[in-house]
Amino acid sequence: LALQAPNAPYLLVPEWKRHTFWTACPSCKVKGKHPIEHLNSEIVCQLCKHPFTAIEVQRPRKIKATKNVAPHPSKKPKNVENVTSNVAPPPKKVKKAEKKTEEESFGKKFSKQYIQVLLKDMTKAILEDKKSKK
Repeated sequence: LALQAPNAPYLLVPEWKRHTFWTACPSCKVKGKHPIEHLNSEIVCQLCKHPFTAIEVQRPRKIKATKNVAPHPSKKPKNVENVTSNVAPPPKKVKKAEKKTEEESFGKKFSKQYIQVLLKDMTKAILEDKKSKK
């Protein structure tokens, strides 16, 4: 007695699911690939930091390099992504921010009250340690 195949062969094939989608920042026009869970949700552009709703757009097209385009420095010829519409303008020259001292950055991470309590506890522990060694 042989087993018969089910009448609906599609039951045997697992359903295909997309895991990613392409979106573009409306501010700088850079396209990016994101997890499908972020579709229609608020995200922040990694380049210009502009928040926007992630809607699906067509993925970037790849075009073959022509003689007018400089060859890629690698040995193998590669497809070149059409970057003219996907590149943000060069950033404006901005004066470099001075490095903050450790003390300044530490003070921003923790409240003044927390630091005072921590110092008090550490001082107490050090003094007790010194007493026990005598």
